[in-house]
Amino acid sequence: MLTGSAHAQSITTYSNSTDFNAAMPTTGVVQKSENFAAVTSNYAVSQTTPNNWNGLTILASGFSPWGSSQYCTSLRACLNWTTSPPTTPGIYVAIGTPGIDNGTVRFTPTGRAFAFAFNYWDWNDGSQRSELLVTLSNGSTFVITGPTTVSGSPGGFMGFRIDTASIYSGITISHVTWRGIGFNSEIIGINNIQIREAAPVVQVSKNSTIWDPNPSNAKSLPGNDVLYEISIANAGLSAPDAGSIFIVDALPSQLSFWNGDIDQGGSETYATVAPIGFNQTGGATLSFDPSTDLRVAFGATAPTTFSQCSTLPMDSSYRSDVKFLCIRPSGTLNAGPAVPQMKLKFRAQIK
Repeated sequence: MLTGSAHAQSITTYSNSTDFNAAMPTTGVVQKSENFAAVTSNYAVSQTTPNNWNGLTILASGFSPWGSSQYCTSLRACLNWTTSPPTTPGIYVAIGTPGIDNGTVRFTPTGRAFAFAFNYWDWNDGSQRSELLVTLSNGSTFVITGPTTVSGSPGGFMGFRIDTASIYSGITISHVTWRGIGFNSEIIGINNIQIREAAPVVQVSKNSTIWDPNPSNAKSLPGNDVLYEISIANAGLSAPDAGSIFIVDALPSQLSFWNGDIDQGGSETYATVAPIGFNQTGGATLSFDPSTDLRVAFGATAPTTFSQCSTLPMDSSYRSDVKFLCIRPSGTLNAGPAVPQMKLKFRAQIK
């Protein structure tokens, strides 16, 4: 069913909705569907400006000997020469080849789509055939053989998805073009388009330990320091928008923020001389520069933007006036099976 250029990417096809749904990841997925319920009168699919639908746009080009592609209030009425398509609305896809009016219909997902599916009706009474050209965001193309004869309800099912490694790397479905094969034209009815989009799943956690160079004194007592660690992980299928991570951490009134090198007075754990220690695991590729990406706030209300926070030069003192830390790493918290994460650590003294 599938051919393609020699790329690392691959596409798996499905002939029923049960297998298609079972192949979907369980987290980091946004599900969108379009059943064309908004179609209340028959009209042609635009050949100039894409029609907007839930999760995708649709644009036609050219014609077939059977006319132009159109939206139908009832597929049974539009496809009245086949057997019992549904009375629900859908698309009458009229396609040709360069020798027969060159009619195509292009479906373009509007999000980070990695899977695409639909129900269809096709009868191939004259042995006409068609195919789907799938174009990915990195330029790779795959050809999926079009449907065989299917009539009656609920119709046939076609679906496909990109391999997981490609999804993690940010590759998406750019568009799906339905076109004729050879010197043929064809008419197909479709509805119930299903799209799966990759989404980030950002997880935040915070923990604390008592810090003291003398382990025997590691107790939660006034005058001792506490090390706080904030972890930001992405357990989803795609990365959040670059530069979109903004952390505001409130300091309890019982603590005073250590505004000096986090390693001062203990073993050197971080190469950077700064109040914040930073590291990352699982293939994360963020960057953090304390001189530009760390600020504080002194007021009682938590800031909502980085610009509402103030710079605070290091003075190697405990600052009880600091009420909030503002942290804005740069770059992207990419996705991956190892769950990429960044960790930030700071010190504070128990009053």
